[in-house]
Amino acid sequence: MTFKSIVDKNRAFLIPYLFFLVLAVVILLTNGKASIHLAINGLYSPFFDGFFKVITFMGDGLFALLIAVLLLFVNYRKAFTLLVTGAIALVSVMVLKKLVFPNMYRPKRFFQDLGETIRLVPDLDVHSHFSFPSGHTMSAFCLYFILAFFVKNNILKVFFLLLAVLVGYSRMYLSQHFLIDVVVGSILGLVITLLVLKWLSNSKRWNNAKWLDGSLLQKQFQS
Repeated sequence: MTFKSIVDKNRAFLIPYLFFLVLAVVILLTNGKASIHLAINGLYSPFFDGFFKVITFMGDGLFALLIAVLLLFVNYRKAFTLLVTGAIALVSVMVLKKLVFPNMYRPKRFFQDLGETIRLVPDLDVHSHFSFPSGHTMSAFCLYFILAFFVKNNILKVFFLLLAVLVGYSRMYLSQHFLIDVVVGSILGLVITLLVLKWLSNSKRWNNAKWLDGSLLQKQFQS
């Protein structure tokens, strides 16, 4: 499988994503990250406080692991595709956060150093360090791009994109990340997923492992 075939299969996900990406880049080029975050921080309500707490968990690595476990009951190959991608994404984001960009502060600490106060969502553990890039956003774009790749329905593909975008926005709404963190996280998530899908699809060992076409449910019914 080539990059082109993977992209062609997921056009319904990628084309709308490009719209969001271009919009985000324009905003980044015309505004400072502080002013962007303050604008987002001023748009809130008690309903969205709760809503985005739930949405942000849908980009957590534990949520992706849960989906992978559920996929074991459907198809081993799909489950392990997600697990491999998630593992590579986790290592990548940890290296970037803690070794390459260890001194990138999150909004809470950033604005504290400027002597400014921002609104923080009640009853939420808001972090201060390792802001760049957004790990939740990277995880979300890995997860939902893979799920979109697995389905044929274009409406579902767009739905998965919207979930990924909402996770990215939730990270800013909850003041866990800046827009630049989210944008780079989304790009890295997609790039990693594309590379893994191409690598696995062209691996003879992966393709010849016929047991991967089974599932826990299939095994249960055969026993």
